Amino acid sequence: MIKLVKLFLKSIYVYFETEGMDLAHIIAVTNQKGGVGKTTTCSALVSGLTALGQRTLGIDLDPQGNLGFSLGIDIESGTVTAEDALLRTENGDVIPSNILLSSAELEFNRSGREYIIRDLIATIEERYDYIIIDTPPSLNILTVNAYVAAQNLIIPMVPEVLSLLGISQL
Repeated sequence: MIKLVKLFLKSIYVYFETEGMDLAHIIAVTNQKGGVGKTTTCSALVSGLTALGQRTLGIDLDPQGNLGFSLGIDIESGTVTAEDALLRTENGDVIPSNILLSSAELEFNRSGREYIIRDLIATIEERYDYIIIDTPPSLNILTVNAYVAAQNLIIPMVPEVLSLLGISQL
């Protein structure tokens, strides 16, 4: 199993490796269905790429806050800038979330709201080789922001009809 995980991480690393690229590879992990392994995939990517010597940031856009928790962070409430929210762990850097992120639909109400996360990432992107975004199990403004910010998507699923339905609704 460990060899399989290492092979997967190296294949991600090799696939996205680009000589002379100054900006991060931004990957959103998404599926409308919950319980398909989005957060687990993000946590493994952040930890694994960090272990391979890559400068990696995980961004938790799921108000449940499980990515931060999975990477060993105590989730606190409050509002801060992207720079202040950035926490360093032995498994990589993380911008955690908590239940307060649930109000994003109400807060993200201006024109161009789908670019908010992309614009925040742009302020710190040059520091990282990879930025991995964990999305909520719904197609809301946070998920749309992740899609706009990302260059690639990873869509985990379990072999069942409801997981496939989640993909078809993206």
